[in-house]
Amino acid sequence: MVTSPFTSRSVQYLPVTPEDGELNFLIGSCYMNLKQENEAESYLLTALNGTSYLPETNFYLGAISMDKEDYEKAIPYFTTAIEGQCFTDFSTYNRGICYLNTGQTALAKEDFQYVTEHSEDTSLVSDSKDVLKTVMILRAKGILTLLIPNCYTLCTP
Repeated sequence: MVTSPFTSRSVQYLPVTPEDGELNFLIGSCYMNLKQENEAESYLLTALNGTSYLPETNFYLGAISMDKEDYEKAIPYFTTAIEGQCFTDFSTYNRGICYLNTGQTALAKEDFQYVTEHSEDTSLVSDSKDVLKTVMILRAKGILTLLIPNCYTLCTP
């Protein structure tokens, strides 16, 4: 216990180790806010395996994997973020993009449909409707190429 220089109360500082999940998450999320994904990734991976579980960690790791075009790796991160109710509509949209880019069109359509029905973010709903419309047009023409719409990498909901 130490006395705070700002108040007359004593303040107890808790020890933190380099493996601390919450500390690594905070450092990683700061790097994400600075749009420095390469620096963020190692901290977020440590947080994922650390002493505390935060579903936001999975959202950020999914976004990093998606930006590296490693869509297969991103899918389970976004799925876990959805299960943890972390940025559910954005996680679902991003997972849909990953499904599209891995040829899993039916799963992608389910995700985009979910977003159009449940999201309150008008841009996200509009983008989801556009993707669904494009997929239907391409499918009708017998063409289904990879689409890479906007990726949403939020720092805050």
